[in-house]
Amino acid sequence: MKRHILGITALTLFILSIPAANWAFQLWGVVPIVGGLEAPAASLVIGAAFLARDYLHRTWGVAVCLAAIVVGTVLSFLLASPILALASAGAFLVSETADLTVLQWLRSKGWSRAVAASNVVAALLDSLVFLWVLDALALMPGQVAAKLGVTILWLAARELVGRDRSRYLEVCEAWELCPAHMTDSAICRDDELDCEAGRA
Repeated sequence: MKRHILGITALTLFILSIPAANWAFQLWGVVPIVGGLEAPAASLVIGAAFLARDYLHRTWGVAVCLAAIVVGTVLSFLLASPILALASAGAFLVSETADLTVLQWLRSKGWSRAVAASNVVAALLDSLVFLWVLDALALMPGQVAAKLGVTILWLAARELVGRDRSRYLEVCEAWELCPAHMTDSAICRDDELDCEAGRA
């Protein structure tokens, strides 16, 4: 049950991130990030969308993720002005598909490592496609930094939890990460790796 709640939450956040990103860009345009860098206001929202999609993949698998990406791409196209729609939908489709591919490829190496690598690839591709369509590639460093900042904060928080090993194991058990009837699934193998990391 708790796993389904996590999946529904991830799916909801993933879908809501699309109109939120378009709304933020149209409302605030380009905003300062750090170190003099600037980026479209949607960048932080898209960074969170990458993580939501990763958890959706972990909970419900590839098929649901692909369906969500299709829905997200259509929404990106429908909820913006023509040029922004093209940039948003193209960037969303390319980056989310790449994110899913890399995550699926690296998931046996451990969840945190797979999320970090997939989000780096997705951030680069999303920024490249979006800004190329808008003829604004000068903003790419700031946009990539903003998106990856969300991933870095998440990984840092996960590392802090992981340092308290007894608490980490309690989290694994409380969320029923690998119930008996799912012991052969890829998701549970990932979770076993995470829990074993907490025991090491």
